[in-house]
Amino acid sequence: MSNTMWIHAIGLAAAYLGWASLALSQEKHRLTVNVTMVARFKQARLLGAGLLLLSMVANWVADGASFGSLLGVIQLSLAAMMVALTLAWKPAWLRWWARRLS
Repeated sequence: MSNTMWIHAIGLAAAYLGWASLALSQEKHRLTVNVTMVARFKQARLLGAGLLLLSMVANWVADGASFGSLLGVIQLSLAAMMVALTLAWKPAWLRWWARRLS
């Protein structure tokens, strides 16, 4: 794979983990995943926002500001849908990330 493809893969992974961090900072989603987090909700939200920003920056670096912004928004939407589907069908898959956040 070319370097651009790796950057996009990193951007998608960062977006997924960013949305997962934001979701796990909410009590309803923590209960869905069946994990108890020590009160680090603010850090989880900051990490989630930082990972979403990293995803956008990766797309800007790979494709420039104009197309990178478009691709970044598409990646953020795709990652949000992936996290929502993970929480709906296989919430235990997010347990490993929830443990890293606590």
